[in-house]
Amino acid sequence: LFPVGDIAEHTHAAGEALFSRGENPYANRCQIWYDQHPGKHIEVDEDGVRMFGIAYLYGYPYFPMMFISFEPFRQVFPGHNSIRWGNLALYFLTFAGVILLVCSQVQRQDRVLVSAVAVAAFCSPRAWGSELFTWGVTDLVISVYAVFGFLAAARKRHLLCGILFGLAFACKLL
Repeated sequence: LFPVGDIAEHTHAAGEALFSRGENPYANRCQIWYDQHPGKHIEVDEDGVRMFGIAYLYGYPYFPMMFISFEPFRQVFPGHNSIRWGNLALYFLTFAGVILLVCSQVQRQDRVLVSAVAVAAFCSPRAWGSELFTWGVTDLVISVYAVFGFLAAARKRHLLCGILFGLAFACKLL
């Protein structure tokens, strides 16, 4: 397969850092491909890199639920394919969540048609294949938490709704 993109590489590296080596992914290099160069507010010298005077350690650039959400897949599937397999599972979870959400909001006689339109809209981006399964972009995990958060809200499960949206925000700022 093709090499993964930077988001997948960072996410995989963060999981390895914390769960395989017991290291803090924010204090250890998890941004594999980048090196900062001197510039406005960026100092680079023998002591390392500082941005706005603060040490820059090339740590994981997203919030922890992003890499934690992919950890079960990293434990089962070797290497970067764990991100791709995770995205496949998340894709089908989102697919199912969209159907469940639509069915909770429309009358019985309209469910098939409205679900078909919603699923078609969800599946329509041409970039899905390359983004999720070639490059391993991990942002779909946010959609899973959000879709099921909306479903929990529709069912008046407010605590669960709050937890799911909290998990979405604990992945990456939207």
